[in-house]
Amino acid sequence: MSVFSKNLRYLRESRGLKLDEFEFLGIKKGTMSNYELGNTEPKLSLLCEISKFFRISIDDFLLKDIEAEKITPVVTETAPPETANNNFRELLDVLREKDSTIREMAEEIGMLKQTITQLKQDKSGRVSDASDSTVANAV
Repeated sequence: MSVFSKNLRYLRESRGLKLDEFEFLGIKKGTMSNYELGNTEPKLSLLCEISKFFRISIDDFLLKDIEAEKITPVVTETAPPETANNNFRELLDVLREKDSTIREMAEEIGMLKQTITQLKQDKSGRVSDASDSTVANAV
């Protein structure tokens, strides 16, 4: 296990975060697990984002045993860790909710496109009752 892997796991666990709570950075649960196990390492750009998130310099992240040396994050504002973790979780909840809303809207748009296509294909200009109700519900 590399220093980076050990530090990543320590920082995540010390903040009470789960492996799947890093999707906002584009890191899937399995990828995060592989980073922590030392199977793979992130690209430099992602390493920078992870360092910023944990407020640890890249040098400390890669070269020092953060847990053993009791290296503290660079703090730009004072807030209890519980507050930061709660804010982070609230942000994740909002992002998940928005993602769900966007997916629902995309499905509705798909149904509307399908209805429009059916209307265009109907030579008489009349569609079945099911399609009429779809159009009526959409309006």
